[in-house]
Amino acid sequence: MAAYAALVSLMNTMDHVQNDPRLSRYLDQKQVESLGEKVGFLLDFIETCHSHGGSREEVLESRIAFAAHAAEDVIESHAVDVLFVGSVFPERTSSIILSYALNAIEDIKRKGRKTISPWRLKLGLRKVIEKMDSIKKKVIEIKQIKGNAVNLTHSPSPTSSTAFMGAEKSKMVGFEDDLLQLMERLTGRQPNRQIIPIVGMGGIGKTTLARNVYENPLIVQHFDICCWVTVSQEYSVRKVLLELLSCQIKPTSEMDGKDEAQLGEQLYKSLFGMRYLIVLDDMWSIDAWDKINRFLPNNNNRSQVVVTTRLLEVANHFGSSRHMMSFLDEDKSWELFCQKAFGKEGNCPLELEGIGKEIVKECKGLPLSIVVIGGLLGKSINTREYWEKFAKEKKSILNTRGGEESLDILSLSYNHLPAHLKPCFLYMGVFPEDHVISVSKLIKLWVAEGFIKPNSTQSLEESAEGYLKDLVDRNLVLVRRLGSTGKMKTCTIHDLLRELCLKVAQKEKFLCVTSEAPKWGDLVQNLKFPSSLKKLSLRNSNLRWEDLTVIGSLPHLEVLKLMGLNSIVGNEWNPVEGEFIRLKFLGIYYCYDLMHWNADRSHFPVLENLVLEGLSKLDEIPFDIGEIPTLGLIELDGCSESAAISAVRILEEQESLGNEGLQVRVKLLDNAKVERFGEKVKEEFGSFTS
Repeated sequence: MAAYAALVSLMNTMDHVQNDPRLSRYLDQKQVESLGEKVGFLLDFIETCHSHGGSREEVLESRIAFAAHAAEDVIESHAVDVLFVGSVFPERTSSIILSYALNAIEDIKRKGRKTISPWRLKLGLRKVIEKMDSIKKKVIEIKQIKGNAVNLTHSPSPTSSTAFMGAEKSKMVGFEDDLLQLMERLTGRQPNRQIIPIVGMGGIGKTTLARNVYENPLIVQHFDICCWVTVSQEYSVRKVLLELLSCQIKPTSEMDGKDEAQLGEQLYKSLFGMRYLIVLDDMWSIDAWDKINRFLPNNNNRSQVVVTTRLLEVANHFGSSRHMMSFLDEDKSWELFCQKAFGKEGNCPLELEGIGKEIVKECKGLPLSIVVIGGLLGKSINTREYWEKFAKEKKSILNTRGGEESLDILSLSYNHLPAHLKPCFLYMGVFPEDHVISVSKLIKLWVAEGFIKPNSTQSLEESAEGYLKDLVDRNLVLVRRLGSTGKMKTCTIHDLLRELCLKVAQKEKFLCVTSEAPKWGDLVQNLKFPSSLKKLSLRNSNLRWEDLTVIGSLPHLEVLKLMGLNSIVGNEWNPVEGEFIRLKFLGIYYCYDLMHWNADRSHFPVLENLVLEGLSKLDEIPFDIGEIPTLGLIELDGCSESAAISAVRILEEQESLGNEGLQVRVKLLDNAKVERFGEKVKEEFGSFTS
């Protein structure tokens, strides 16, 4: 929820400022203690006493979020003033660094920038403290009215790493006959290539069925090549072709440079003469199939293609061979619920069986709803009183809303999440449909957004990992891949749950959601964002690099992600000084055209994390980026060798100046690149660690 995320972010900002002697010297300690007390009180209220659904509570949450954002803006404005006036420069003996610092200070004086004003800080804090005090009084009134009502957001215990079972493959319930039918069709003796569409509504189990068939050992042995690709509504034929090729060979930089026709020809040749099984998951249009099909040879050797789709029109395009998914009957629905709520044995306490079956019946046989409700109640208080209250709320929701029953049922999974998990779950909506999400990146983003509440026994990253495990255990996030140590590497979220994230996030003003991508390039002069915006992701926006001045001028922007081939157009970026003054996280992903980036520390004065991915043409990272005192990480994945070398050069320079706080991580696409990179690093710097 927006209120919880805003309070935790404020708390993290206060801790950071108090622990920095440059920033804390201007703070009034009594004000800080008063603000901290009120933040703690409101956090406690949201975490322990919150009951979702009342309009009065929603208005109060909105007030809390607004006040917390206002307080953080006051503190961060003060921090930026201090950093700009010169305290930003660490104490170093290098004459080059001193020269930069003096030049920056002279530039500030020349521009007439405001000096530090302790009085302005004190006045700003006094106003937000008064707002929070008023909210606190209202909260006390609500708590007195509610008394000792059963709390439906209670979560009895956090998830431990030993209890984490999210990646374990569960027994498929209710579709055993479907599994056998598909296995027989795929291993049949008919020589011609078959296209078998699996069709049914969202959440009915199409992908689960296809995945169980695809991973069956008999199927794996039967085919020479097995490939799985998720197509989605907003598909890219080039991306689909690359993924199909990646199932067979390791991606190379040469493949990155090929166009659609060249990739298609390479795919056709690699499949020709082979008995292959290809699963095209989540197909939404016949046009997508037609563009992919021409690169899939019919070898008359019993190759097969499985397509999952919600649309009967798409399924009918392949003739009469479709496989229709059915809803689960009551017995299978109950069996699936018990498995998810009570583990492998699935033993439900007798006193809960009656009310439990009533709850499951309302899911109307939709597996996704049953799985999510099972995960929710499995984490709840196992008392009849709690389950009866839950059933009553569930029935109320279904009686007052029409047309979106599956989404309404799933909304309960959000309503009853513990407060600390709600912003993390809603944030999953920022990723594209069917996107495979890197867990390490997700955790960094949650931390950068300020969603993670600090505790004395774990780092923020460890806490974030625990949050993710909890969401997995509640069947709200799916694990896609585990590492060699058993830790999650990638994850994803079901389409319907992503739809829920966007619906709730828009209602709570947590995310700005647009229904279609406008042609930003034609509208740049009129492009406006809320001045309070703190995080922004751009995908397929077709902005030019010089147009980013509109975004750079946002006074509170902290997280910026530029994602995809068409997000930014052009081969050179020259940021303007005085912009991006609060940006902490900058991620540039697959902006293939970018070749030259000219910047220094004055363009990103408080940047903490720089992540570059898929920038195969970028010549180098600006050397002066390393002089940003707050910079802790430069991460490159699939970028050019010269960019990787420049990152190591920045690290070497910073270490020579005594700055041990910077980390550089480099990941290259193929072994040949790694070897060449290692040789160049050894040649220039004398050492290399792969």
